[in-house]
Amino acid sequence: MREVKYVSYSELKNAYNYVTSFLEEKRGKKITSLQTTISGDLGFDGDDNYFLLEDFILKNNLNHDSFTYKEYF
Repeated sequence: MREVKYVSYSELKNAYNYVTSFLEEKRGKKITSLQTTISGDLGFDGDDNYFLLEDFILKNNLNHDSFTYKEYF
């Protein structure tokens, strides 16, 4: 059973801004739309995508033990 977590709008907006800033820093390109894709628009494919995710996980000290990269990418 999945856990449901409720977050406030301000928490969600802060998370969006944090991830957007991280991606803009890594790519050096401004994100102007919620429709922006990591692969198609920002060009993070293959190994670039993998290393981007790895950098995000390490920077934020996230537990990724149950995440299977190949299942999603």
